[in-house]
Amino acid sequence: MNATASTVSQNRIEQLALLRALVAFLGEKDQCGWWDCSFLGTTGRKYLAITHPRAHFATGVMAACEAARRVHDARIGKGRVYHLFRLPHATEQKLQRHALTEKNTALVVAFESKDKALQALEAMAKDPDGTPDGPVKLGGAKALSSSTIMGKLAGLYLGAFRASKQTMPYFTATD
Repeated sequence: MNATASTVSQNRIEQLALLRALVAFLGEKDQCGWWDCSFLGTTGRKYLAITHPRAHFATGVMAACEAARRVHDARIGKGRVYHLFRLPHATEQKLQRHALTEKNTALVVAFESKDKALQALEAMAKDPDGTPDGPVKLGGAKALSSSTIMGKLAGLYLGAFRASKQTMPYFTATD
């Protein structure tokens, strides 16, 4: 898996970061209630602007992603699996750097409301219908490098949010 993780393109990192942030926001308790936090809502962002003035947006995204990771881990497990919020180490490092260095104006607009965030997720999604509830295996780690995987992940999450389900797509470490 290390070869795959180290060759993740910058474009894929940007897509993963956007998808991760949208799902983290939509899963917060003020939107769909998948995890019990509100870092990315208006009040949470205002609070973080006081406590983390230079990096409040990135801090909020990272905190909401941590809440999402814990919920995903509880449902899927941690051993030899990957999901949107627990990816191979090299990919996680690139996502952390991206979160701290990028200006996220598109996300600021998407976080204005649940509807705007759903629209942004819909723009990424392929095939958002028929989303199963609970953990969903999408294949082995090699599937993470597929050109269609981002649309598939976005579609699964979008379908789940719309259907008031809680889906947890994941990949196994071995194929």
